Amino acid sequence: MKKIFSSAVLASLFMVASSHALASQDYTVHFENTSAKAKYVKQLNSQCMHSPKDGSTNTVPPRGGIDLPMTDSNNVSGACTNGSKEINWAVDDENPTIANLTFKHYKLNGTWYTKVSTSSGLSATITCNNRDCSTSGSPGVSGEPSPIIITFN
Repeated sequence: MKKIFSSAVLASLFMVASSHALASQDYTVHFENTSAKAKYVKQLNSQCMHSPKDGSTNTVPPRGGIDLPMTDSNNVSGACTNGSKEINWAVDDENPTIANLTFKHYKLNGTWYTKVSTSSGLSATITCNNRDCSTSGSPGVSGEPSPIIITFN
């Protein structure tokens, strides 16, 4: 009886530890557009993300905004468990102006950070948890409610 109880406790602890390590995280990125032209945000590629899908394009209307839900992956195949998660987008407007935008969620010294950076030529203000996260990242960004805000100027 003691062996069965010990085995059950060990199995339960393993399941709890495994589910925590393999849990995915949901995020909502809010894109806000303060300009008079629509912005088109096309996902080029991603690493360790379930959604959105590569190739998808979202339109941010002039003087409007959209929410883009995202889910990362912590599966055991590949380097996703506790590994960096990343999405790369191309951003353009009605002119042939194209710039890149990169969302990256990574672990450094045991703390998760979220950083969203732009290439030159894209005027944007980016905050995570109400702090700038476009240069060094912002620690501990949770998924809800939409602490990641990208404002196109």
